[in-house]
Amino acid sequence: RSHLQTMQCSSPLTNRIMNFLNYKLKQTAVIDDIKLHELISRPLHLELFTSTQGHYLAGLPIFSMLTSTFPEVYSEMCSVLKIIVCDTSEVIFAAGTKARGMHITAKGCFMLRMIADDDGDESMVEEITFDDVVQPFYQIALFVHVVTHSASLQATTVGQSFCLEGDDVVRCISHIPTCASMFYEYAKDFIIETRAAGFLGDLATEHKVAEKCYSKNSFVLAMNPASEFMISNIRIAGEPATAKLSHDLSSQRVIGRKPTERFGCSDFLTR
Repeated sequence: RSHLQTMQCSSPLTNRIMNFLNYKLKQTAVIDDIKLHELISRPLHLELFTSTQGHYLAGLPIFSMLTSTFPEVYSEMCSVLKIIVCDTSEVIFAAGTKARGMHITAKGCFMLRMIADDDGDESMVEEITFDDVVQPFYQIALFVHVVTHSASLQATTVGQSFCLEGDDVVRCISHIPTCASMFYEYAKDFIIETRAAGFLGDLATEHKVAEKCYSKNSFVLAMNPASEFMISNIRIAGEPATAKLSHDLSSQRVIGRKPTERFGCSDFLTR
């Protein structure tokens, strides 16, 4: 405040700057001020980020699955989320710019402006407001190099959002081939389905694409088989109806194959 006064900054602007700084310090105190990541062990550091930032990713099917199948990867994902503290009227991303990753609104009020007409008719602009809502945008930016925003996101109050970048996702999954293969298959299907949908930035379409790609993922199906495909429910011809096999397909993560050979995840890892 003293520094601003020496710059002869007006009182209203000084108050706005101080209010923003106070808010930002509260949101980033754990990471920037105290620097707990330098004082505590790596496992505790990852657990801290998982408990404080994990719910921002948990709403996405492919990430929620990591919590039970690859919890260590999920913790890594939570730790690489980049915090963005936004001031009133600050633009998070603008239509026509390159997407650097998947953005997630967290706290505060945001407005998404979408041009629903392919010819760019400004009269067809749709505005959607998000007030303290966890909402991801442009998940496809995690899987391809160049994605152009077809909408703009702007903060209408002081708030907080996060950004997850594709390169960080690759680093988190690259040391576990099975997880990398699962993501590669999901990413490939997500790109195909998004192109088929033909409209980037539509939240309802993106949600449907994510659910569809998750539900048909071969790794997901192997880990969560339908009851009729569980070995314990299959009756062998000539065997008494009371006999049951004790093995359950769901206990086997990947059965009889090396997923990296089948899906060629090296293409995804060299993005």
